[in-house]
Amino acid sequence: MGGYLRLPPGAFPALADEGAHADLVGPHARGEEQPVKVLFVVSSGRSGSTVIDRMLGQFPGVWGAGEISWIWESSLLNNGRCGCGAKFHECPQWNKVFDLLGGMDAVDAEAMVAFWRRDDKMLGPHFPRLLSRSGRRSIPEFTDAARVLELLMAAMRRVASCRVIVDTTKNPFHYAYLQKSPVVDPYLLLLLRDPRAVAYSWARPKKELGYDDGRPMPREPLVKSALWWDLIVQFTSMFGRDRPERFMVLRYEEFVEAPRRVLDEIGEFCGEKWDWSGVEVPGADDEFRVGLNHSVWGNPMRFSDETLRVRPDERWKAMPPGQKAVVAALCAPWMLRTGYLGSGSRSGSRGA
Repeated sequence: MGGYLRLPPGAFPALADEGAHADLVGPHARGEEQPVKVLFVVSSGRSGSTVIDRMLGQFPGVWGAGEISWIWESSLLNNGRCGCGAKFHECPQWNKVFDLLGGMDAVDAEAMVAFWRRDDKMLGPHFPRLLSRSGRRSIPEFTDAARVLELLMAAMRRVASCRVIVDTTKNPFHYAYLQKSPVVDPYLLLLLRDPRAVAYSWARPKKELGYDDGRPMPREPLVKSALWWDLIVQFTSMFGRDRPERFMVLRYEEFVEAPRRVLDEIGEFCGEKWDWSGVEVPGADDEFRVGLNHSVWGNPMRFSDETLRVRPDERWKAMPPGQKAVVAALCAPWMLRTGYLGSGSRSGSRGA
């Protein structure tokens, strides 16, 4: 099933630094320090993961880190903006994290980007391992990505003293890499949205705010969006069936109808009871306070520091009937199983 996927020498010096490894990973490996809970939120994009990340990140002890897979390209290489508004290389919190890893300048960002693009592909070198349970369980043993993320998240936990990290990377590989780590206690949440709404959103223009040049966010054709939705649901569900007690399925449509209840269910899933003081807006069922965050990447709303209003977005229903039919035809089997066509699985289910 292919050889070990190694980083080029010197790309991530902390990987070879025995002192850094002993300091950050050693206490966990020896059982002297509890692992940090990491909630891996996987979706096909345009499904509300940034909203959930921001709301969870308001609770004490939680770091809503956004899409950590982009830390090498958008953050380290291109110096995009952290959720706090600062350029990544100027963000005090992320500088403290990388100081524990030898410093930002020590990382070969170009080499890390090239490695991650290859290693993190759903249809890339890990694909044969995705097809069997034993293969999926073996993924951490065949890539340096597991060790890199282990060190990164150990440093994040050390800096923020957090109990929970939220990673909204859009595929299940981060969960796969860390499922055997002594540093991380992994939880997998599959976030679903009607694929017709996802395809509609990916086709609409939207400005990227993570850089200062006003560039547009990528737009995708309907067929590509639909097939990616299928792929994400199928392979994330495979990982979920391997450890059903660590797997939760959430539908965006039910989250926006009852955000507090759903967030409490996520907390229960992770063994946490959230402290809502300072988060809720008194007298409002759909309004919540959001403040400073240090997210790597995500929807541009991660920069908003105003009151967050959680409401259904049904603009996609104005799509031409033919376009809806194309998406539904491509996604029909999983739409049936997840409740978007006829009756199916309900949101919030475990081990779906």
